[in-house]
Amino acid sequence: MGFEQIAGLRRRDITVTGDNAASLRLTVIGDRIVLPSSLESPEIAVVTIYRRWTEVLGFLDRNHGATRPLADHFKAGGDLSGFDAACQPDDRPPLTSINRWGHTPLIPAPLTARAITAITQAHLSGRPPAHTIPQRRARSASAPTTSPTESDHSLDPHYYEWGIEARLDAHQGLSDVTDLLDDIEDRADQVLAELLGILDDVT
Repeated sequence: MGFEQIAGLRRRDITVTGDNAASLRLTVIGDRIVLPSSLESPEIAVVTIYRRWTEVLGFLDRNHGATRPLADHFKAGGDLSGFDAACQPDDRPPLTSINRWGHTPLIPAPLTARAITAITQAHLSGRPPAHTIPQRRARSASAPTTSPTESDHSLDPHYYEWGIEARLDAHQGLSDVTDLLDDIEDRADQVLAELLGILDDVT
């Protein structure tokens, strides 16, 4: 298949048939292309590759694309085995973009033939793209210290007490910020799930 054909595929176009590993076949319905479980090279197990990818898609389908359940699942020592059964054979593209945070587009858009070509060539050459973690901003170097100079301005005798009280108030006032942000993220995931449910009903 050409990369243009691959970019034009939809989930419903691909099926896997067969009772055991030796007889498994992957069929692309649109062009009636039947691929055996392995091609000339034993390193290329077409059905295995496809099923591993449908495990990813199935997990995304079951959790509406939310990344937190995926992180929790892996932290608990789980894998994606069995999630291929949850992959829906619909009109969505099997290959879509995934950003560095693991999110897919709200409205699934297929990868372009050019992107599929680049990814395929990178894997076949043994140089697949590595996931890079966004780097934190480097802290600016501290300003050079200078010797203190005398000043004609005198500080209020309660200056330090007021500063300590202000910092204490700020610490107490911001103590629940983390919980608030977690709650916002949970609500955002819930809203996203509800929106995806509405879109599924519409389509």
